[in-house]
Amino acid sequence: TLPQSTERALKWLSQSGVRHQEADSVAFGGVNQGYNWQEHSYPFIYTEITGYAVSMFVCAHQWTGDARYMAWAKEAMGYLSRYQEQADEATVGSIIHGLTLPGLQPMPQYYSFDLAMCLQGVMDLHRAAPSDEVQQVGRKIGDWLVNRMQQTDGSFLAMYDRQSGAWQHPGENFFDDFGCLHGKHSIGLLKLAEASGDSRYRDAALKVSDWVLRLQNPDGSIRSSITQPQIVSHPHCYATEGLLYTHYVTRDERYLQAALRAGEWLLQAQNSDGSINIEYGKPWWRMGRRVVEKIVPKRVTDATSQAARIWLLLYYLKQDKRFLQAAQRAGTHLEKMQCTSSDDPNMVGAFFFWPGHPIMFTWATMFAAHALYALANVDRADGYTHLITELF
Repeated sequence: TLPQSTERALKWLSQSGVRHQEADSVAFGGVNQGYNWQEHSYPFIYTEITGYAVSMFVCAHQWTGDARYMAWAKEAMGYLSRYQEQADEATVGSIIHGLTLPGLQPMPQYYSFDLAMCLQGVMDLHRAAPSDEVQQVGRKIGDWLVNRMQQTDGSFLAMYDRQSGAWQHPGENFFDDFGCLHGKHSIGLLKLAEASGDSRYRDAALKVSDWVLRLQNPDGSIRSSITQPQIVSHPHCYATEGLLYTHYVTRDERYLQAALRAGEWLLQAQNSDGSINIEYGKPWWRMGRRVVEKIVPKRVTDATSQAARIWLLLYYLKQDKRFLQAAQRAGTHLEKMQCTSSDDPNMVGAFFFWPGHPIMFTWATMFAAHALYALANVDRADGYTHLITELF
């Protein structure tokens, strides 16, 4: 069953201006970061989100059998392969951060996380429609991640900037070096290891999974990085997703127990309306103008959607109704966050990041569409295997 919320989101993703449909454009197949409904514009074409779109369209094809979704997945894949670096020694195998709009100028930064999410999309497409060419794109991405960005302790550098030549980017943002979000890299690396038979990628996945365990607090929360104590819910969920997938492949109970603690922490963090806040534990004196969020915290669609999927996976594994009930509460909140009608057709089907936020982020819409599909089909046969292999 394709719920109406997911159907609307897929129509927005595939048929609105968020996806580049001009076959003669260098942007063809690329997907924008989101839609700014206040300015009626799209910020930029985002490589990471194009990788998610490959996975989303592969899922939609599996759910519906509609061949158009597979065609759109291949168009997004074409964008990624078109911008994969071939010659530059530092970046070979990597893909630019994105293209500017409207100028379509390359953004010469190369993010580990972007590439790991693209790797997932590439391998999801390869699983659905096996291709040596597609697998080669995946292997080049995997080699860049493992050889260039992963450190000996399993952690990852965040980004290489070709303009400045800088590899290291320490900082207080969750997406800087050595962030817990890199724990999600294990998914694409493990899928690549299975498809290629190359154990290097599996070894790299286990190293980053072991590394992220060290960022988990006794209460189950996962610190945003090795230097930052606050919990940012979005990367907390990314790390948890990685641990769940690593457990699925290895059956190592350490990863499941860590994911269970992380899921339990999300239970106590959930608001009464079903939502999850953007972050927790940040000292008020470091919040600047955002200190008001201590009183009225921002309740975000992406982490709420991720939490719903995590809880469903834990429900399948443990049959603990608390996880199912929390996921259902999250789903109720998410349905309220979708734009179902507007004078602006480019809004319809997308999800607000939080009420009033000017940009309807594409990844938040995809995560919500997937979570609501999973909730509507929670009783499907072998739901755990379906959901864990669909996870993106």
